[in-house]
Parts: sequence; C-alpha cells; structure tokens
Amino acid sequence: MLESLQNILAQSLYHPDSQKKLVELSVSADLTQEERLLLARVQPRGLRLTHLLLMNLRFERVLKGRPDLESWFESDPKGFVEVFRKYNESAPPTVLFAGQEAKQFSKFLEQNSAGKIVGSEE
Repeated sequence: MLESLQNILAQSLYHPDSQKKLVELSVSADLTQEERLLLARVQPRGLRLTHLLLMNLRFERVLKGRPDLESWFESDPKGFVEVFRKYNESAPPTVLFAGQEAKQFSKFLEQNSAGKIVGSEE
C-alpha cells in the first residue's frame, strides 16, 4: 500500500500540473478504496507548494553543479528557465547531488540544442 501511494505522489509532485496528475494516477492505478480516499485528502495547495520546492531544489542543483550556467541565467533568465522547464519535463528526477544533476542537464543540452528547445534561435 505505502509503496504505491509513494509512487503516485512522487510522479505527481514532479509533474507541472501536480493536482491533475494526482487525480489521473489515482483513477488509473490499482488502488483500494482506502488508498483512493487517502490520496483524495491531499491538499491541492500543499501539493503545489511541494512541487515548487522540489523544482527549486532541482534548479539549484543544476546551477550549483555547473557554475558557468549562472551567467546564462543572469543574462537570459526567461530563456534559461524555458530550457530548464523542457529539461524537467523530459528528464525524470533520478539524482540527488548537484554534480549529477548538472551532468544530466548538460547531456540534455547536448542532445537538444538550446535554440531548438527554446524555439527562438531558428
């Protein structure tokens, strides 16, 4: 029981629309009525706040793991954030440390040129 609830919450928290994802997973998952009731009690504002905190931590790990990216962020915050959003949507969170996150982000950048990601450079 606990593992399935944790998986649903984790998937929801990293999704841009956490509440929608939580409802979607709650309906589609093989859960007991008690588990569904527990998930239904999750407060949308708390879920959203937790999502934002997790995204902030991930963002910080990228910048701390690659300090050279700070100049990109400072010179073009909108562009950098847009690329980060695309990264976050396509690369599930699997690492804990700044160096690992930065390496994963760098790999994402190599596979997707920044211009293609943002769509403003082509």
